[in-house]
Amino acid sequence: MIKDKIPFFIGIGGSGMSALANILLDMSIPIRGYDKTNSEVVEKLRERGAKIVNSKDSISLDGIDYA
Repeated sequence: MIKDKIPFFIGIGGSGMSALANILLDMSIPIRGYDKTNSEVVEKLRERGAKIVNSKDSISLDGIDYA
């Protein structure tokens, strides 16, 4: 079941990825992701509970079920 999985989004601040992330957050699914830009979209996703890193060196796929 998808609610038991943790996704990782690369480019989470983009229009497509952020839309998918918001849908999953609406479903109470924990979200992790990466975006090089700390945009308003990224900040809103963080406020909703997404864990987002801005450095490629900070990416960790431990506990991630799909990316």
